[in-house]
Amino acid sequence: MSSEATPGPPSPGAMLRDAREARGLSPLEAADRLNWMPSYVGIIERDDYAALRCPAFARGYLKAYAKLVGLDEAPLLAAFDAAGDARSPELPAAPRRRPAPSAAVPRLAIGLCLCALVLVALGLWWWRSEALVPAPLIPAAQSPTDNANTGEV
Repeated sequence: MSSEATPGPPSPGAMLRDAREARGLSPLEAADRLNWMPSYVGIIERDDYAALRCPAFARGYLKAYAKLVGLDEAPLLAAFDAAGDARSPELPAAPRRRPAPSAAVPRLAIGLCLCALVLVALGLWWWRSEALVPAPLIPAAQSPTDNANTGEV
């Protein structure tokens, strides 16, 4: 009996590394062409997808790397999806935080007070400018007694 295990299909990282080496690219050159940090090439080639924090990011990196080295992305993504549960656990969703009401109320109150102050200042300015404008001169109307014929009896 042989104790040798049959090797499974190569991992996405191994396929990408082999294709990169076949093209004569160093990890640094691949990272430069992909505009990645150099450590990302090593992370992908080691199949250390947990370091990328999210399976969606890992899929995007695999697609970009496959395009660079001329591999079809479908088999890579299929191999990633087949082994993805063991390698990249889903992060729990972060709870959504609402700002504390006490922090939001003072900002709102300050904003409303500033708006009211500006409106009052504009009203006073308009009122003073109206007071400084001289009223148009209107000729005095003649009194009715001046025009009436007064007949004394």
